[in-house]
Amino acid sequence: MKAVADTLGVARSHLAERLSRPAQPRGPYRKPEDAQLLPTIRAIVDARPSYGYRRVTALVNRALHSRGEASVNAKRVLRILQANGLTLAPHTARRPGRTHDGTVVALRSNVRWCSDHLELRCRDGAVVRVLFAIDACDREIMAWSATTTGVSAEMVCDLMIACCERRFGATKTPHPVEWLSDNGSAYIAKETAQTAAALGLRLLFTPVRSPQSNGIAEAFVKTLKRDYARLAILADAETVMRLLPAWFEDYNTIHPHSGLRMLSPREYLSRTAIPAPLPVRSNRVHSTNEAFGAAKLGHCFRVWKSSASLVRYSNKNIRNSSPRPPCFRFQLPVAAAFRLAAHAFSRLVNCARGWRGILVWAVGIRWVA
Repeated sequence: MKAVADTLGVARSHLAERLSRPAQPRGPYRKPEDAQLLPTIRAIVDARPSYGYRRVTALVNRALHSRGEASVNAKRVLRILQANGLTLAPHTARRPGRTHDGTVVALRSNVRWCSDHLELRCRDGAVVRVLFAIDACDREIMAWSATTTGVSAEMVCDLMIACCERRFGATKTPHPVEWLSDNGSAYIAKETAQTAAALGLRLLFTPVRSPQSNGIAEAFVKTLKRDYARLAILADAETVMRLLPAWFEDYNTIHPHSGLRMLSPREYLSRTAIPAPLPVRSNRVHSTNEAFGAAKLGHCFRVWKSSASLVRYSNKNIRNSSPRPPCFRFQLPVAAAFRLAAHAFSRLVNCARGWRGILVWAVGIRWVA
């Protein structure tokens, strides 16, 4: 073997491996249970032909869990799809030439709402324009509207009100919510700005020629056209108007998202508790001592530093309309002693660790009025 390896210029280990291989290569890997999964997979693919193997896997696992069976791996579903010729084309869109590495997704619900509109053309030549608003975290379509005319500022205002009523049950948000959209005439109108200010929405607009800045809304436009509109016969505008409610309901309740761990928006909302809205005012330290380790105060005081660098305390419910902040004046010595003891204990617990926090705590006790 050494002489043959030297003559061919290859390693002897390579020749030994070639000789030890079987005469016929191993065929495709199959499991006996694959035949039992094929009817379920084929039914899902027939109903949703635009779904890839990952979303098909999510729906297959939902069906298996409903029957009390164990879930399957995505690679196994892909193998079954490839064996039966049910896979999709590898690419559905071209990559952009410019890199967009920004972040549009919010870390929790009711922080940023994205809005956009799309056009659906019917076979008779009619055009239906659909306006919608989607949450940047849970991807739920909170509200939508459709028209055969142009999108107006009145439609955008009604959409904003519907979103507030859907999420908060009121016409005023408990905390500022960002409203992200493009620079369309309906979004930049004066009426839209006034309505947003009254509802507590903060208007944000994407840069010119940068649809990636509103990527969540643009992704939903592609999803609606690919998974719903292209699979239906859009004869006229009346047909589209009749199909839209079922499309949006299916998207919110069934459509899996990779960003939501293959859950639908409603499933994600049911499994994830929405955090309480942020308060308008919070108990924070409003002085230079905050940078040196002073933590939040658990009582109804706030810190204010005067020009003489003295730390004083005032009630957070009293607004500082006068040049000098109001201070508490104790009427009884006993009450003053109790307040001083409670304040010292609170500062000792809440202040940051280290000599800086201890110094701030000591100065605070010294200058309590």
